[in-house]
Amino acid sequence: MSAAFITLTPGRPRCLLTPGSQLKLPSLPPPPPPPPTQNELGRIQEIREPSRHHGGRSSAVLPAFHSLTPAYLQLLQKTGQIERTIDREFAEEESKFKIYEKECQALQKDSKGYLDAMRAMTAAQARLADTIDTFYSASDKSSESAMAAHAYKRGVEDLDTGIGRELDAPYRTTIMEPLGKMNAYFPVVHEHINKRNKKLLDYDAARNRLNKLIAKPSEDPTKLPKAQQEHDDAKEVFDMLNEQLISELPQLLDLRVPFFDPSFEAMIRMQCKFAEEGYEKLSGVQRYFEDNVRDDYAAGQLDAQVENVLQEMRELSICGAS
Repeated sequence: MSAAFITLTPGRPRCLLTPGSQLKLPSLPPPPPPPPTQNELGRIQEIREPSRHHGGRSSAVLPAFHSLTPAYLQLLQKTGQIERTIDREFAEEESKFKIYEKECQALQKDSKGYLDAMRAMTAAQARLADTIDTFYSASDKSSESAMAAHAYKRGVEDLDTGIGRELDAPYRTTIMEPLGKMNAYFPVVHEHINKRNKKLLDYDAARNRLNKLIAKPSEDPTKLPKAQQEHDDAKEVFDMLNEQLISELPQLLDLRVPFFDPSFEAMIRMQCKFAEEGYEKLSGVQRYFEDNVRDDYAAGQLDAQVENVLQEMRELSICGAS
């Protein structure tokens, strides 16, 4: 049965099942490996100093690498017992992918924060308007200020309602959902990267075993052909996974611009619409104010008016006047 791989290109199937195969549910991740036993430490020591443990016999320097866990294989690499493959091309593509993943996750978080902030702003604005309307209505409902407060309340309530009706649902559909779909690809890609890294460990171990047999031939003539076959099989599987990632990771990153273009345009249009509606609603309140209010504010006369009112308040006994 030929191997089936999950494609990195959006819109294509994630997996292929050959006829007669059965879909297996994913199992829980295995627990972390226990510390190496004395026997396993001894096997590692045999790799490091074979002649000391077995009198220099070539058969003693060939431990069964496939019986060691990936954690122990990594330990052997860190101690210099197994040569590690350095693939700079893959490392560069993986680094770009991780940066892109981090940016997409931040974009999704900030996009949700923007929508939440818009809701909070319009809701707070509606509460402010309700309180202001109560102040002026309790004093004189027929005054210009009371009518302005009522018009302001009506305008911001319309804005608050419009957020849920005209912004919330379209924003989720055109921005939040595409971001969620893009971020959903990243765990799938990481599964491929992890599988590739495990196969690389197997390949490095098989190559090291083969090199040791070539350097010190075994008395058993079947060991070298077997080691060569294990090496070739491990290399074939690793190369296939590695080349797939090197080829398709850049394609995934190249798709980000056409993928996010519609979302970016939708965000700009919705922000413009909200700003235009806000200006339209609030500009209607201005007609209740005198034409010279803006000029008085620029000249500082409104500040003086507020200060005069504050002075009158200070003169009241309950506000601290002696």
